[in-house]
Amino acid sequence: LYLNTSSNDPAVKRLEPLAREAGEGQADQSEQELTKATETFQNSGSTDTNSYKNKLEELRNRDLKSAAERIDKMYDAAIVEIDKFPGSADAVVGFMDLFGGLFNSVLDKIGAFFTEIGQKILSWLKNVWEKITNTFNSVVNWVSGWFS
Repeated sequence: LYLNTSSNDPAVKRLEPLAREAGEGQADQSEQELTKATETFQNSGSTDTNSYKNKLEELRNRDLKSAAERIDKMYDAAIVEIDKFPGSADAVVGFMDLFGGLFNSVLDKIGAFFTEIGQKILSWLKNVWEKITNTFNSVVNWVSGWFS
């Protein structure tokens, strides 16, 4: 999804890279931790997925906390822009509405992937590395196209 409708308002232009950074950071963090957890599980040689599923749950909770922090950081930046440039308030509010929807889409994509991997880990462990890479490359590529 490429967004060509972003505002030319200078306050919004300052927020756009922060929004991309938030989306990419969330995806990168999830990919790195999921890769570590999968490597640990694979190297254990175990077929008991309980510890792996527990780790996925831990990662989900960590990602939810990180997402909230990233969202707070974006809203703090938006408030600063509105304080500095009150005339940009409408553009900033519209941008933050757009950002909220996009960031929630990132979280939905990551959440769906975590659910899928938890449900199917044994049946597709051989293909999990390719799946991790393809999923998160797709998310990061999508995020990097925001506001282009």
